Amino acid sequence: MFDLQGLLVERMGANLRNRMAHGLMDYASFFSIHVSYLWAITLRLCCWHIIVSKVREGAS
Repeated sequence: MFDLQGLLVERMGANLRNRMAHGLMDYASFFSIHVSYLWAITLRLCCWHIIVSKVREGAS
C-alpha cells in the first residue's frame, strides 16, 4: 500500500496518476524505473492468488 501510494498519488513521490491523467508524461517517461516498478507491483497483486495456490500445492 505504501509503495502504491508513493508511486501514484504522493506529490513528493512519483505522482504517476496525476502526471499520466493530465498528459504530463512524454513517451520516454513510460519506460522509467517508477513505471516499471508500478507494473511489477500490479502484476504481483494480480497474480498473488496463483502464487499462493502453487506454494500451497507444493507444501501438501
